[in-house]
Amino acid sequence: MAGFPSGEAYKIGSAVPYFRVQRLFLRQTFDLGGQAQDIEPDANQLGGTRTADNVVVTLGKLTVTDIFDTNAYAHDRRRISELGDHRCGLPSTTPPTSWGYSYGIATEWTQSWWTLRAGLFDLSTIPNEPQLETGFEQFELLNGSGGTAHALGRGWQGEAAGLSQSRAHGDYNDAVQLALVTHSTPSTALVRQYASRPGGAINVEQQIDDTLGVFARASLNDGSKEAYEFTEIDKSLSMGVALKGTRWGRQNDTVGVAGEIGGISSSAQAYFAAGGIGILIGDGRLPHYGPEQIAEAYLQRAVDRLAGRKRRLSVHRQTPPLTGQRSVSVLGARLHAEF
Repeated sequence: MAGFPSGEAYKIGSAVPYFRVQRLFLRQTFDLGGQAQDIEPDANQLGGTRTADNVVVTLGKLTVTDIFDTNAYAHDRRRISELGDHRCGLPSTTPPTSWGYSYGIATEWTQSWWTLRAGLFDLSTIPNEPQLETGFEQFELLNGSGGTAHALGRGWQGEAAGLSQSRAHGDYNDAVQLALVTHSTPSTALVRQYASRPGGAINVEQQIDDTLGVFARASLNDGSKEAYEFTEIDKSLSMGVALKGTRWGRQNDTVGVAGEIGGISSSAQAYFAAGGIGILIGDGRLPHYGPEQIAEAYLQRAVDRLAGRKRRLSVHRQTPPLTGQRSVSVLGARLHAEF
């Protein structure tokens, strides 16, 4: 499965407890004028005020999706859609390292109804490894824009993101050609070289009313080169809807459904069909490939008399990218507490 059933699967662990700082950053806001706005305290955000027009600079250790590709209905996998596919535009905004964190700097310029974002983030030494590059020789350069357009009497919140990833990449075609010459199994580790792997994403959310919201994402990257972080998905389209429980007297509950179609390039298909191994998939010479189709439904219910606690039940059904392969169903449960 390229779209793994849990967005919190970082493919790394330890037999003994360990301590690791995941986020440590400095954030400075520069007021440029306009109406004063109250900022509510939240995860990774101190409370305070700022003007409507502003510049925000963030520097330190964080994850790419703290700044880019945010979506009220499909972003935080602990509170909303469980799948990694639904929470970000995977082919173009993948988080660095096995844990998903990196060192970097990002700037957000907000003026009136639009925001421009740019960021530079360090990458791991080799694909999906926990160690980051010390010399910043491999990096991820992101740029994006966001805006609000009025629709259905309310605002469409959307973001169009462009991405250029410059790093050492193994070309799928080179790996297959080398394997043919040496009569071996193809490996991108043998053909890595400094290269650019561009991609892009469109991310839209719409609040229909106070209880109902929808989202959609589409993303695409250059699939001729290996995925460097997270998972092998070169193109994807996802959408979903979330409904708060206010209509049946439980304002802290949410029910939602989401769907996603993901795929890999013809170069990637040839590489995996020849027995190549990737970050999440390496399926041993499968004869046919098709789109990976995912459907998810979930219910999030607040636990009565336990403030800040929520329990969640999700059902996930997925068709792996193999023609004729049967679908699989995954049942998930989660208890989440905030203090």
